[in-house]
Amino acid sequence: MARLFIAPLGFHEDFILRSLISLRITRGDLVYVVTCSPITGAVKRAYDGLTATLTRQGLPQPLLVEVNCGDFYGSFKKVRELVANLKPEQVFFCSGGGLRALTLTILLALVSLKKPFTVHYEAESGIEGFTVKPEFFLNLFSEPSEKELLALKAVISKPGISVKELSEVLGVKEKTARNIVTRLKNRGLVTKKGRREGVEPTEVALALYSGL
Repeated sequence: MARLFIAPLGFHEDFILRSLISLRITRGDLVYVVTCSPITGAVKRAYDGLTATLTRQGLPQPLLVEVNCGDFYGSFKKVRELVANLKPEQVFFCSGGGLRALTLTILLALVSLKKPFTVHYEAESGIEGFTVKPEFFLNLFSEPSEKELLALKAVISKPGISVKELSEVLGVKEKTARNIVTRLKNRGLVTKKGRREGVEPTEVALALYSGL
């Protein structure tokens, strides 16, 4: 199953190209660029430039999706159905350029599907870009269980806590605590390199659950 890269397209295609390179796009992937209808001459030139560059490198040709930017709900529905019908293996949202209305529409459409996706922000200016991991959205869509949340708070309060210590905090057997840690690892919330190593919170865990 192909991966899907989707991005808003404005007057410049540079940020999309940089995003695709950073995310290591391959020939078997899909690229969709979303723009306002009717398409303007500047946007058409940006699309042609993007197409030419990707074609020269043997990468997939971007498919143009035009939406009515004055109709949020209609645009939202079109983008949402597009992604839902494609059922890609992974979704990458390339952000940083294009109209803010398009960025918001695409982001909300992806969030509404309640499936993890990656956001890569590549600014058109000199601001450093960043990537939001799919684990972030996974934990937005479904919360840990009560025991997992207690364990997570303990790990955040004491980074490097051992499984034995964690079992004492939770009042459960060490095997049960180890299983809880495994589930939190699978959610991308904690890391543990070896059996003797302590449990550490990830940046996703710190962003979502610190201070709760």
